[in-house]
Amino acid sequence: MKKSVLLSLTVLFAISASAQETYDALRFSTPDLNGSARYVGMGGALSALGGDVAAMSSNPAAIGLFSKSDASFTGSVVFGNGGVLGHDGTRASIDNGGIVLSSIIKDGDQGLLRVNYGVNFKKNKNYLYNLSKDINFLSGEFSQSFQIADLGNMFELGEFDQLAGIGDFANPQFGKNGNLIHGGATNANFDDNGQFIGYSGMPAKAALLQKSEFGSENEVDVAVAFNISNQVFLGASVGFYDINYSRDSYYEETGVDNIGYGITTMYDTDGDGVDVKLGAVIRPIASSPFRIGLSVKTPIWYSMHDVNGAYIDFYDAQGKNDGYYNYEGAEVDYNFHTPWKFGVSMGYTVGNYLALGAEWEFSDLSTGKYKLKSHDNYYDMINDKTKENLKMQHTFKAGLEIKPTEQFSIRMGYNLVTAPVKEDAYRLVLPDDYMSTETYYTNWKATNRFTFGLGYRYKGGYVDIAYQYSTQKGDLYAFDEIDLLPTDITFNRHQLLGTIGFRF
Repeated sequence: MKKSVLLSLTVLFAISASAQETYDALRFSTPDLNGSARYVGMGGALSALGGDVAAMSSNPAAIGLFSKSDASFTGSVVFGNGGVLGHDGTRASIDNGGIVLSSIIKDGDQGLLRVNYGVNFKKNKNYLYNLSKDINFLSGEFSQSFQIADLGNMFELGEFDQLAGIGDFANPQFGKNGNLIHGGATNANFDDNGQFIGYSGMPAKAALLQKSEFGSENEVDVAVAFNISNQVFLGASVGFYDINYSRDSYYEETGVDNIGYGITTMYDTDGDGVDVKLGAVIRPIASSPFRIGLSVKTPIWYSMHDVNGAYIDFYDAQGKNDGYYNYEGAEVDYNFHTPWKFGVSMGYTVGNYLALGAEWEFSDLSTGKYKLKSHDNYYDMINDKTKENLKMQHTFKAGLEIKPTEQFSIRMGYNLVTAPVKEDAYRLVLPDDYMSTETYYTNWKATNRFTFGLGYRYKGGYVDIAYQYSTQKGDLYAFDEIDLLPTDITFNRHQLLGTIGFRF
């Protein structure tokens, strides 16, 4: 499955520039199902049905179906996989808030009838993921220290390239000062003449990985939509994005005679981005409530800033700390753009008591791309590996709303999000442009989301609640090794949402 050690070397020598790679590109390209309680309760399948302020993030034409002005606010509580590394597994969140102003152009049923304007805030992604997992190597001689040794050999033998303008390549002796190479988990080897011939690693019996992700990606859309003859609805929007993402991780290996080491890494990303969305909702037959929606989203063009730091300590058979090294951090500014995204949706209503929605979104995740601001070709290998590892991702949404009375609504929804990575994907780390001590990666499989909601309408306003359950399985690898078996993990999340809204 995973390949040449020299290509997949894990960086336990902290180096000068960055902490970006394929799996971070994936993280910033895949949104959550989030928005108003009605939107979530119907599985997000509102692009053709419209009538909800959160739907403008999927298809800006959806706000063209409003016949009155509308304002709403949504909050939620998110329940993750439990706390780890000092971070909680539960979080309160402000998820959505927006307003649609509906302006009548003329009465009648022909021509331009309304122009609607909308502004909406949505938490596009809520980073809340905690993991604590024992890695059992079962059989075979596996260890992250083998990769530390290989990287040390490359450095000692002068096989690193220096890139002018990025900053001088400086090896802060991460493995050596942490006592992993001299007298620790790896050993220096010499020939009969005392000539250094390379480092070698030490097999590990087991490992522990702990990780916590936190932060959010927020989106603000400014949209306009046109109602033409109550049959064609056209919309456009500009989206403004803000990312604040942090990750703390701890990786520990235990070898023979209980000799081992632990590595802690801290990684923070901040970024701002912008995109453009275009959409249409069409009723092919004027006398029928059936609607078709089409949408296209440009890439989100992000400007990003990363900070990465790490420290390492080594312990002997008695548990004594026999080595410690701290690296304060490396910083880098770069650009990243997500893939294009396309959507096709359908909606159908039966009287005032039933609404049905379905939607298909697709995006080629392999086209996400990094670019260092001062060097056009600096991330070429990472971009090439992104093309090889990631694939087309499809999101299928379905939802229904039943109104047993004029005031009360019952909603249900389902999402299927296909696997984002290929089965043989692996993490590639570049030793001369990467500052990270994280060797693990997860090949995530499909995501299933199940939603349920209730709504109450009264004169001038409404109150909605919703529940979402999301589950996803993945194959976790502690590091890249062709014979290393994956560790099965599951990411389950629960969310309770509440919305209050007004119509005027």
